[in-house]
Amino acid sequence: MNLNEIHKKVIFSFQKDFHLQLDPYVKDFAQIEIKIIEEYFNLSKSCYGRNIKYSREWTKGENRFLTNIGNEEDYLVFPQEYYGTFKGGWLFDVVWVEAEKTDNETLMYEKADIKQPYNWKKTKRLVLACESEWHTAENEILSDFFKLTFASADLRLFVYTNPVRKLPHAKNHPSELCKDICPQDRNFNYLLIGVPNSIKNNLQVDKFII
Repeated sequence: MNLNEIHKKVIFSFQKDFHLQLDPYVKDFAQIEIKIIEEYFNLSKSCYGRNIKYSREWTKGENRFLTNIGNEEDYLVFPQEYYGTFKGGWLFDVVWVEAEKTDNETLMYEKADIKQPYNWKKTKRLVLACESEWHTAENEILSDFFKLTFASADLRLFVYTNPVRKLPHAKNHPSELCKDICPQDRNFNYLLIGVPNSIKNNLQVDKFII
């Protein structure tokens, strides 16, 4: 495949697109991807509106809305903030799993205190694997993104800090770095979202299949 033929890039300016307009791009992205892009735009706007620039707050917001979307789509979501069994990350920062549902509510594992309506032992497929890296050093970006290149998931979501300008220590834009290290000819679906490190910057979205 020719990478240029399957690579979509969209840049949303917070100055011009204060209300996100995704209608022109509906054909370029799946509906679930549109939902995710909208949520990251809203998270960026909300955090900068409250002058929140710490990665912990961004991560909390990210986990919250990805969990909500996953629940709405009827997937088993990790980490489970309220169930407590897999409260920490499982394999990746956030995971959506299609798992067998059970009417009897299966225990997550023998020591669990809370039951939930999925049998995680009968997992059908990995729907979403998400990694995020707020640091801008190339090694930090690549070490997190590289995990996704091994994920047998329907969608591999990577979120990073989109710099206002090219950083002195960076050779390439984060999206270019990630694209360049992807193994070829796997037909893997990637969605990269660069959240702005300033309200004056842009939200960059890259979608490619390699």
